[in-house]
Amino acid sequence: MRISPRLICSAVVLISVVVRGATVTGTVVDENGNPVVALVRFIPQGAGPASVVDVTSTSTGTFAAPNITGSVEICIQAPGKGYVNPCLWPSSRIIAPSVSSQAALQLTVKKGAAVTIQVTDPSGVLASNGSAPLLVGVFAPGGMYYPADLIAKGQTGRSYSLTIPYGIGAQLFIHSPFFVIADSTGQPIATSGLSLPFLQNTSAQTATALVFSITGKKN
Repeated sequence: MRISPRLICSAVVLISVVVRGATVTGTVVDENGNPVVALVRFIPQGAGPASVVDVTSTSTGTFAAPNITGSVEICIQAPGKGYVNPCLWPSSRIIAPSVSSQAALQLTVKKGAAVTIQVTDPSGVLASNGSAPLLVGVFAPGGMYYPADLIAKGQTGRSYSLTIPYGIGAQLFIHSPFFVIADSTGQPIATSGLSLPFLQNTSAQTATALVFSITGKKN
């Protein structure tokens, strides 16, 4: 097995694992070298979903993924922590060269523009119709839609988060064919949904927090 010893995860990571049933070990850290607890997902190229291997890095950032076969795509997910998910933003793909059979893989996740979306549910309409669709996410350049991570839900609403790479223009989007949604001023949004332009270039800018409310069901 030969893998790159260090990869900066600004996008999807592709690793070529040339032996069968290998155990891939490594560490997930942030840009300052601090360990990150995250889901590390190995997706074999050309194989079915049953071949996907998920492991979680420890408090020291280490992981060991067993039974990795063939070429794989590696995704790193740490919802709600402000790190860019390389699976969702393949704007600068990294193709890992084969180097050493003994090298541990070091994956460095990057911070991005954190966005939180709070959907309040004062009348319990959302809670009592939990299976009804509510789309909260972002449209990236090129039209790809990425759903926000649902980080909390209860009788009074839901909280979502997503992280967008700095310097990437996107459209934040909320829509439901079932619920009536109002913005923070109490004005109902369009029946087709609400799309808001978003661009944050540096970490010095204030994090974006949006609030909406469910005011009823559509006829």
